[in-house]
Amino acid sequence: LAAVTVGLGAIALTACGGGVSNGTAPAASGEAVTIENCGRTVEIPSTPAAVVGLHPSQTELLLRLGLADALVGQAQATTQKLPSDVADLAAEVPVIGGDTPPSREELLAVEPDFVYSPTTYEFTAEQGFASIEQLADAGVAAYTATGGCFDRRMEGTVDDLFTDLENLGAIFHVEDEADDLIASSQAELATVGTAIEGQDRPRVAQVFIEGTTLTAIGAGIEYDILQRA
Repeated sequence: LAAVTVGLGAIALTACGGGVSNGTAPAASGEAVTIENCGRTVEIPSTPAAVVGLHPSQTELLLRLGLADALVGQAQATTQKLPSDVADLAAEVPVIGGDTPPSREELLAVEPDFVYSPTTYEFTAEQGFASIEQLADAGVAAYTATGGCFDRRMEGTVDDLFTDLENLGAIFHVEDEADDLIASSQAELATVGTAIEGQDRPRVAQVFIEGTTLTAIGAGIEYDILQRA
């Protein structure tokens, strides 16, 4: 559920508001960057050159930042299709895993130096996934989407995407591309807000169904999407 939530937040914003950068992946000699992410410090010694998007929404953002040449893997690719305007850019990127996060062995086999995840779940060692500590031991930096941090699960908003874009811009030294995506996405949100101003708001309940269990969703990114739209 958490992965779907963050995916919805990212796709809803970038698919309708973002462009695709024509830039190529920066060289691996970029200067070191330190990022605060999910309550921990992520050290990026040089510009990542072997990157894995652990969900289509993360893969999409990397493509929109012009980092197609740096991608060595895309995960959970069967859970949803990439938007048509970026799908071709990922055609040659290896798919690892199926509709679930890749196992530790599958992930490390593509020799990444940076992985970008929608939630902390993708780093659960008990599920057979590579933990953040195991990735660090292998020299791999791990970054989790802000809305997927444990303390944001019930507080996340669409604006969390802007934090990720700022961080990714700094990590990959593509600040201009990140700024352009932020600006276009903020403009899209403003357009939506203007379009619905004064309109009657429908009464909406969003639910998650698993087997015979029905759960209402009352917070998080998808809740924020409903509030805005």
